This record gives sequence, C-alpha cells and structure tokens, in this order.
Amino acid sequence: MHAESRRSTAGCASVVLALLWVVGCDTAREPSGPTRGPAMIPPGAVAAKATGLTVTASNPSFGEQGQTNEQVTITGTGFTADSKAAWLRNGVVDTTITVTSTQYVSPTTLTATISISSKSPVDYRDIRVTANGGRTQGIGSLLFEVTQAVQIAGTSWVRSINDNGEATGTLASGDGVFYYSVQTGHLETVSTTGTGYDISTTGTTIVGSGGVGGGFPYVYVRVGGAWQGTALPIGPTSTSGIARLMLTDGTGQAVLIGGIEYGTGAVTWTWQAASGSWKRSVLPGNPAEVRHRAVSASGILGGTTSGPAVWMPNGTGGYTVTTLANAGAVNGVRWDGGMLVGFTSGPVYWLAQPGGRWSAPVAVAGGCFGIKDIADAGRIILNDCPFRTKGQTFAAYADAPYASLSRLGGFGPQGNVGFASGISRGGHFAAGNATVNNQSVGIYWTLP
Repeated sequence: MHAESRRSTAGCASVVLALLWVVGCDTAREPSGPTRGPAMIPPGAVAAKATGLTVTASNPSFGEQGQTNEQVTITGTGFTADSKAAWLRNGVVDTTITVTSTQYVSPTTLTATISISSKSPVDYRDIRVTANGGRTQGIGSLLFEVTQAVQIAGTSWVRSINDNGEATGTLASGDGVFYYSVQTGHLETVSTTGTGYDISTTGTTIVGSGGVGGGFPYVYVRVGGAWQGTALPIGPTSTSGIARLMLTDGTGQAVLIGGIEYGTGAVTWTWQAASGSWKRSVLPGNPAEVRHRAVSASGILGGTTSGPAVWMPNGTGGYTVTTLANAGAVNGVRWDGGMLVGFTSGPVYWLAQPGGRWSAPVAVAGGCFGIKDIADAGRIILNDCPFRTKGQTFAAYADAPYASLSRLGGFGPQGNVGFASGISRGGHFAAGNATVNNQSVGIYWTLP
C-alpha cells in the first residue's frame, strides 16, 4: 500500500473513532454491520418510536352543546397508565370542553369523561393524548364534532317542529306518523302508515299522509289524549296525495290545508264549519306542487310549477299563480307574507312589492344549494352548504341580512351530516334528518 493510502486510512480510522461511527468513511457503499448508535436519533424520536403513540378514533365521535359527563372511548396505540386526553381546536386546547378524567383501559384504549359548554362552537376537534409524563404525545385530527343536533330515537325523519319543541315526521320503519316532545322526550305513534309533514303551534293537529300504504292526504287531531285520523277528499283521477301545510285557528283547528295530489297537482282543503267537512280545490298551474310548510298567515302558498311559484288569494275564495323563474322552487313563505325563500340556480329570496308583485330573486351568498324554510323574524335554514372542514357540506342557518352562515352540526366526521326540513316559526328549533351508521335518523337542532 502506498504511503498516501496508509495515511488516508489511518486518518479515516481516527475520524471514525472520534465520531463513534456516526459517519462512515466509505460513502459509496453501506457497511454490512450497524454503524449508527442511539446518538444518531434525537431522544424524543426514540421514545415516540418506542411507544408508537397514536390517536385514531373516538366513540362517540360527537357531543352536544351543553352535554355533561359524556364518556368518550379513545382508541390508538402507545397509551400508558398516566395518559391524559385533551380536545384541541385550531391547534390549542379548547377551554369550552372540560376533560374531568382520563381512565387507562389498555395500551390501545382510554375512556375520557368530558363536559361541553353550551357556548362551545359547532365544529370538529382534534383529540390529543399525552403519555410518559407528557414526554410523548399523539394527535388524532378532526375526530370529534361539537354539535347542536339531537337524534330522536325511533324516527327516520323529522319534517316539522314548533316552538314548544313538538315535532312530527316519519317513524324509524320508514312508514308511520309520530308525535314527539323535546321537553318530555315522549314519542307517540300517531298512525302506523304515512308521514307527518306539519304540526300546529299547539301540537294538537298534524297533517301529512296515511291510509292504505300511507299514500293518501290525512289530518290527525288529538282528541281526549288519543289521535284521530281523517282522510281528506281527493279527485277521481288522483292516485294518491300528501297534505303538506296548514293554517289553524286559535284553538289549533286546521282551517286551510295545502298539498299535492298525484295525477292532479297542487290542491287546498278548506274547513267548512257549518257542515263539518273539507272543501277541496285545485290550484292553478300544471304540473304544480305546494311545498312543505310554505304558507303565510293570509294563505299565500309557495311551491313550483315550471319554476318557483307563488299562489295569492284572489279575494273570491280562489288563487292566482305567478311563476318567478324558469327553474327552482319556493320552499318557504314568511308568516307575514312579505318574503318568499327557495332556490333557482342557488339560494334566493323574493320580497313582496306593491300591487301583489314580487321582486327579482335576491341571491344569498355562501354556496349552499337552496333555502329550505324561513321563520317569522326572517331566520332561514339552508342545505348543502360548503364548509372547509373535511370537504363536507352541511345544513346551516342565517339571520338577516344573511351576510354569514352558521353551521348546523352533524354526528361526527364519518359523513353524518344533516339535512334540514323545517324551522319553527320563532326560529328556536330546526328539524330534519341525518344518516348515522348507514341509517336515516330523525333529528332536531336547538338554535340560539
């Protein structure tokens, strides 16, 4: 070996010894044996790799605003007996969610008990678990949702809710009318067939469908604690129908019902007190459809013909129809009759003008599909609104002048978002449904 080579080899050996084999001299190939000791990896990384601390899921994956002592099972890896859980929002500990205890079950399971402030924002949260005296941690991104949505067990869809928290819709079987009270948690079967579409402010009258196969328009009245159903008259060419909305007098007696007959179109039924019967009338426009809950105190009706349509009483017991655009529908009518809401190519509203005319559609920003309903003071609910979190769309509500949207929560980050069907006249509750564990469930939201 040449002297220069010997000197180079000796120098290399000295460097290797000095650096404890951190850097090999021959970089063209990897040595056959290990050349890197523990000093090669930062101590924190060694500990994290050894524990494998991860947070992968929570069950349940949601909690309601104001809920106390909710037990949440956290799954992952690397948990230790001193593990602590925390809920994070925007990267910092969320002070609106109090973790009262974290119980160690196994290296893959913890049970946390939490309480959620009634003011906690509706949004997704990260869950962080620290272990080994806080030296290691794992964070599960967007695993938990704070929501104002509440499921009504035994139902598949809530169609209407009043300001007392009394609701109606469809039973869990997909057929059958129910009555539910938010205040008492009591669920009643009104009919074993059909669907409830609207409930009176007194909670004593429901309109919807029923009869054979649940396919005919019905009105249900609570009499002496029991529900009695009455079939509404339909035309000779109609095959089936649904009653979708009503006006009532001060006692809760329905005096005007609107709906649809398949094979005929939009119809109304007017109570004839003298004869104790219902008078059926066909609305102008064909094909025509009166939408759910789209009625004002004066009997203005909303729906669709070849586009968004409004029916105005003509003073002689009949109606005149106005189509407002080439496509879409009027989904809701403000109680005073001064505003219509719905959709064309997006969410819009129309304002009443002198002489029974209506303004051009006014667009509501936010990218939602359409406005579903409107409360007395103008609060609206919308569907399919895009929010950035997890790329999902959600139901939302907004107050005039509709400059911003507030998300209506779902049931965790598995696509369990809600669809809004109606809002109470005072704007205190909204109703709808969601898909949870691949099943449709009836839900309501309590609004501020």
